[in-house]
Amino acid sequence: MCLSPHVAPPRPSCAFLEWRAPRRDGRQRVVGWTCDCRPIVYELREAAGQGFIRRYVQAGTGWQVSDTFRMRPSEAHKLWQALLSGLAR
Repeated sequence: MCLSPHVAPPRPSCAFLEWRAPRRDGRQRVVGWTCDCRPIVYELREAAGQGFIRRYVQAGTGWQVSDTFRMRPSEAHKLWQALLSGLAR
């Protein structure tokens, strides 16, 4: 039984997010995450007063990591809810 949330299937009106190489700029705090039983895992993160979503895609024996652009934490939380509900990918 999974304890973390799963991402809902994408809806027809799903917004597609721009994914970029992750930045390694100091301390980051993981605020939310999805279940790791799926081949794609997401984390809601905050760093230096900004929020963003990190995506891990299982690639062979490792993971391909990418981030959304940085935004205000309140916007990142809204985007996180859209991702979980299938309104963003």
